[in-house]
Amino acid sequence: MNIHPAVVSEVRRYRRQVVGEFMDAHPGMFVPPLAALCWVDFLAQTEEVQGPERETVEKALGLFAQVFRQAQHAMLADAPMRLEEFMSTENFPDLEEVVVPDPVALLIVGGEDPADHTSEIVAFARTMSVFKFLVRAGAVPADFMYEAMCRGMDDLPGESVLKRALVDAIKQMIQYDMEMMLRNEVKMGALVH
Repeated sequence: MNIHPAVVSEVRRYRRQVVGEFMDAHPGMFVPPLAALCWVDFLAQTEEVQGPERETVEKALGLFAQVFRQAQHAMLADAPMRLEEFMSTENFPDLEEVVVPDPVALLIVGGEDPADHTSEIVAFARTMSVFKFLVRAGAVPADFMYEAMCRGMDDLPGESVLKRALVDAIKQMIQYDMEMMLRNEVKMGALVH
């Protein structure tokens, strides 16, 4: 897969920024780092988190992962019916071709190492291929998948300030990821914006 490394680094940079902003907004839960003035600065200048900050960053990432998994389960409960509706109302020219995992989605969600591409990540990348096809065909608006994900997150139980802030931060990440996936296409081995 020959995808421009700038896509990966930009997605990582943005995710680190969002996590840092979330941590800075909750200093009672995330004690500021020793090696920088704030978490945004610390995460911007540190690729591999070491030292006393590592446990704090892992705590924040654990919260993100937990809420994202809850939202994912809520969304997947509804997904088969939606996909079935698309399949029955749309004429796909060649289903095998359409359902090849989207390489940009694989890269953004799964990372550069194919060994890290779990079956869930590959399934998402296949969904992204279908979604991009539907957007190009004019069957769904470009924000359809993002809006569906947001509805899934908005329906999560719990109204604490922390939970809402986590959901909002995850929505930011998803929106950015979706924009990057839709904006970047792989054509003949090169990334096209």
